[in-house]
Amino acid sequence: MSVFSLTASNDSDPWVDIYEEAENLVKAVKKELHGHVAQSDKFLSHLCTLSGVHETLTANVLADHYNHDQRRWKDWPTGTYTPRFKSFQRIASFCSDSRSPTLLHVHRTLAREDSGPPRLEWPTDAERRVLLCSICENFKSITELIPLAFHARQFLTRWMFLKSIYGVLLSYTHVVFVRFDRSGVILSQAIDLHEEPELLLRSIMGCTSLIEQSLDTSVSTANGQAILSRPSPPGEMTSYIVEESIHQNHVLRGSGTRVLSVFKSDKPETKLVFKDWWRDQNGIDESEVMIAVSGLFGLPHYVSHWAVCEPDGEVQTTDFLDKDLKPAPNFVDEDDIVRYSNQPDSEDVDPDADEVKTASSSLNRESRIHCRMLSRDRGHHLLQFRNTPRVVLTAIHDAILGELFKRLAFVR
Repeated sequence: MSVFSLTASNDSDPWVDIYEEAENLVKAVKKELHGHVAQSDKFLSHLCTLSGVHETLTANVLADHYNHDQRRWKDWPTGTYTPRFKSFQRIASFCSDSRSPTLLHVHRTLAREDSGPPRLEWPTDAERRVLLCSICENFKSITELIPLAFHARQFLTRWMFLKSIYGVLLSYTHVVFVRFDRSGVILSQAIDLHEEPELLLRSIMGCTSLIEQSLDTSVSTANGQAILSRPSPPGEMTSYIVEESIHQNHVLRGSGTRVLSVFKSDKPETKLVFKDWWRDQNGIDESEVMIAVSGLFGLPHYVSHWAVCEPDGEVQTTDFLDKDLKPAPNFVDEDDIVRYSNQPDSEDVDPDADEVKTASSSLNRESRIHCRMLSRDRGHHLLQFRNTPRVVLTAIHDAILGELFKRLAFVR
């Protein structure tokens, strides 16, 4: 496995202060995680099931690299603050095959997110399959999860082909596997990496399979162009070429909306607006609303919408071991939740994310479905009204009056 890092840091000092230059980002991520950090007792058994049968490989690795008398991995660093990422990377490399993910060391320093216009970027093959790894000293605070969550947020924002992303929290003696998706975070139980070496190896192998499943096969590239595909009857595919990125939402949990300018591969003269987002299945379906108001009041003209499906026809959702999920008690920071819940929303917080009102350790994970929609017209940015703010204020005023009238009519 290869490794690269997003920020420069010293592996021997895992306690670099992350708050001084990125306090607002930390607040935003904590607010997104509130009520959406779950734990599953079946996560590890699920990983083992996906790992397949590798008894010979596991036995050979343990024979060569594990000290059965001392019950610890050979050459594992001693001391609480000694570097351990490379040692874990070495263990993970024993489980490698042609699909092995890149093990990415997530440092505790947080780079500021790019506030410029969205760009079209596409990764190398090595960057497509990534397993994040964050060093921590214990699993007793949500603060330990922030660096990993922040980098997961960056990856999900940057790469459209990622439905979810996986990581590990690595202490001196234990490992916790973590799943990030648009509904929040799911943690496994902790593995004692010295006392449960076989479970560790099988879990890493299983996580490789999950990483492969996290890739959206409807997103591809050819000749330097991004291609978005959708099934079209009977048994054919319609392809859209991405021309420009118009908007993307910098969130971990929420709709993760992105808007693109596209054209059909067989009709390049036909320009369309392509919206991709993860909709709360219990919320309003924006596509149905768009059908009703298509072309009215200067709104875009609706073309079509669909739920994104896997190659086998199964709809893409954030559902994962949902019947076995419970709140992760060690990752609730009540004081921070109370403090941040009274702060105004950051620009990076998804407007459709649930508002935090009280400190609670309850789990509010929603089920989200991956949706896409096409329209013909591209709206105008509000910046063009910079010198005529009265137009914008009048429009907002009319919208509020319309909403109030609708509610009064409903009550009557």
